[in-house]
Amino acid sequence: MQQIIVISGAMVYLLANFQYILATIKGRLKPNRMSWFLWSLAPFIAVVASLSTQFSWTQLPVFMSGMMPFLIFIGTFFSKEKYFELTRLDILCALTAILALVGWGLSKDANIAIILSIVSDAIGGIPTLVNAIKHPRNESPLPFASGLVATLSGAVAIQTFTFSEIAFPIYLVILDVTMTIVTSRKYFSKKQK
Repeated sequence: MQQIIVISGAMVYLLANFQYILATIKGRLKPNRMSWFLWSLAPFIAVVASLSTQFSWTQLPVFMSGMMPFLIFIGTFFSKEKYFELTRLDILCALTAILALVGWGLSKDANIAIILSIVSDAIGGIPTLVNAIKHPRNESPLPFASGLVATLSGAVAIQTFTFSEIAFPIYLVILDVTMTIVTSRKYFSKKQK
């Protein structure tokens, strides 16, 4: 039963993100390419690190939280509107996030890898947070709300509450709730930009 719930949550996330990718390709959304690239790295590292301790179905939502941003990143190259501009903020966040990932590589410790992947992922999200605040029409709450569904569905598979099993999912809940709220504000504002 747990596997069905986890897989169902992952499917919700998958379908919602394919809609986001299509909206990006059609030029209706303008996601920050750097964030989505960086968001693809950290979850992959977290999964590899947590697999070093044991396999768990809780890793599927974390894996999906890396795979879908990677596909969104790829989708930005096919957008009908060529809009991406590399800013100083993008470069600063990318360098900081990559330094966190290098720190993991040097540590060879699974828990440190997870902490540094969370730090890297959070820093990688700053350009999207800024984009969503400055240009609310560029973003959608869909990938974040569906990510929350996927992460929470993965929680049913938690067997042992070890750091390696729960750290990244807890971070994803915080990230997805925050980004869902920030990207939803365009639907609640009186003045449409």
